[in-house]
Amino acid sequence: MSIALVITDRNAEKLQKLLQERLPNEEIELWPNIQCPEKVTFAVMWKHPRDIWQQLPNLKVAQSLGAGVDHFTYDNEIPSHILLSRIVDQSLAAQMAEYVLAVILMRKCRLGVFARQQLDENWKFQRRLQGNHVLVLGVGKIGDVVANKLIENGLAVTGWSRSEKLDKAYPCYFGKEALFEQLGNADYVINLLPDTPETRHLINQPFLAACRKESWLINVGRGNTVDENALATACREYDIAGATLDVFQQEPLPKSHRFWQIENIDITPHIAAITDQKQIIEQVVLNYLAMTKSEEITNLVDKVRGY
Repeated sequence: MSIALVITDRNAEKLQKLLQERLPNEEIELWPNIQCPEKVTFAVMWKHPRDIWQQLPNLKVAQSLGAGVDHFTYDNEIPSHILLSRIVDQSLAAQMAEYVLAVILMRKCRLGVFARQQLDENWKFQRRLQGNHVLVLGVGKIGDVVANKLIENGLAVTGWSRSEKLDKAYPCYFGKEALFEQLGNADYVINLLPDTPETRHLINQPFLAACRKESWLINVGRGNTVDENALATACREYDIAGATLDVFQQEPLPKSHRFWQIENIDITPHIAAITDQKQIIEQVVLNYLAMTKSEEITNLVDKVRGY
């Protein structure tokens, strides 16, 4: 048995070294330089090549390098017998909540406006924004922490999910009709939805048209949930007040992308919540050892639901 690190968008040598320290008796190789692919039974993957499943004929478990599993969700070639897992880092929810709260407070206090005024040496008084209603899309483990953090800081929160949630401490709705009703009440719309066939381009022209002109979109979920052309048009024409975006369909965001030139779109480079490398190492090691003992793999991905 051996482990393959199939990570195509970054140098994985440090990860290889750290895993080797934890599993000194195991063979850990970096794709594409795998000497004996038929020996690979466990792989850590991120943005894998589509033909990887043919290259690793005896693979049993594919572990995502992070919490996201978009690279698995849209790959219809994954053999049915392969178990898929993802990283679950408990600190991600707290990080995400801090990011969202910071964006809302900066918006309410107009700190972005004042930063631009400073560049122009422009001393101009402006009152704080008064809107206080937040709609959180996706109230799973992370979304629930975000929602409660906002409530703790005096914001009025409503949740929305694709299925009914009855265990929340705030009003929570489900279904498309309810979504469009709630969009008309929200000053801030926070997207934390996973990337699935049902959520792809959910944030599109009709969605944005249902929002208040004063509303601000914060996307910390997945880039594929947004129709980027529709959002660019809505922001440029001020159909909504603007957006803060941390995730995109293509990353890094191309220099030619429309978003860079739109004044009321704020961009951050996918840093709202960053997985702790220690957590990655620990969970990969535990799942590998579980596989070798035919024990249960943790944080399995539901192939039907896509997360």
